Amino acid sequence: MNKRFKIIFLLSTFIICSVLLEARTITDMTGRTVEIPDKINKVYVNHQPGIILMHTLDLDMLAGWAFDLLPGEKRVVPEKYHSLPVLGTTGGNNSANREVVMAAKPDIAIMFTYLETTTINLAEQFQKATGIPVVMLEMKVKTIPEVYRFVGKILDKEERANRLADYCEKILEKSDKICKELEKSKKIKVYYAQGPKGLNSSAQGTSHGEIIDFAGGFNVVERDNASDGRISINMEQIMIWNPDVILLADRIHSASPTEKDATKLLMSLNSGWKNIKACKEKRVYFVPCIPYNVLDMPPSVNRIIGILWLGNILYPEKFNIDIRKEFYDFYELFYNYKPTEQELDEILSFTKE
Repeated sequence: MNKRFKIIFLLSTFIICSVLLEARTITDMTGRTVEIPDKINKVYVNHQPGIILMHTLDLDMLAGWAFDLLPGEKRVVPEKYHSLPVLGTTGGNNSANREVVMAAKPDIAIMFTYLETTTINLAEQFQKATGIPVVMLEMKVKTIPEVYRFVGKILDKEERANRLADYCEKILEKSDKICKELEKSKKIKVYYAQGPKGLNSSAQGTSHGEIIDFAGGFNVVERDNASDGRISINMEQIMIWNPDVILLADRIHSASPTEKDATKLLMSLNSGWKNIKACKEKRVYFVPCIPYNVLDMPPSVNRIIGILWLGNILYPEKFNIDIRKEFYDFYELFYNYKPTEQELDEILSFTKE
């Protein structure tokens, strides 16, 4: 009996130890304690910011897309990943079917805290309903390096993640130094025109507008409430602000894709635009959007190159960069994609006046 007892005891101990070795407890970026598998093979992300994060880290680990790939995305995403299932998102439109997500067998789910539709309560509900551990991240521009290092560690992708984090830190340090040198009263006034008529925008400090701040611009739309989404603006208010530079969201351009003159397109939307300083001086620019909008939409790591793009427009003498080379290097490093000269022309034609 003693021998049998010892065998049972040893087997039980081995099983318990094996289970413990297969799981680990971490604290995510919201302070939640989460038990995750020791080895992670597949990840479900509930929104586009996470898709881009995984695109830059390792597409082999992505369980599925949030939405169908757009043509611009397909150009940069290797074809073998185009057939990944579309799992949908959680939050506002609630497009994700939990059973479909579970069938993809992800080891963990990644969600973000800055999105109004993604709260800690939602994460807890999803985790309880599916049994999939949810790791929450905070994807503000300033936290991108931290996000990379954190996710790289839990996905066993530290070398790659640290390299991307180092690049982001370098750009953020450059941005911080330049912004500190600028006097607030002398900052260039910027308006980010969104919506079908350009009469929607994103306020200072929001996930959709903060790149203006990081590029040293003064976002004329002040944040007067807790909303992170778009704000409706009237032409009279824009005339009062009289911005020096106007940025056109890619969706405005998609409505008239053959129009190459950003100023002309904006003035065709409303005659009032012709009285704005930026239009008079032809300082209206289409925002690069291949494969992702560099200012937001979605607000993820794509915004790092957005800092350089916008900074180069606002203060070329201070940023002092070869923007074509910066785009090429960013695409090669983050997307594992080498854009051709023709593609760079297409992307950066938006910056020509």
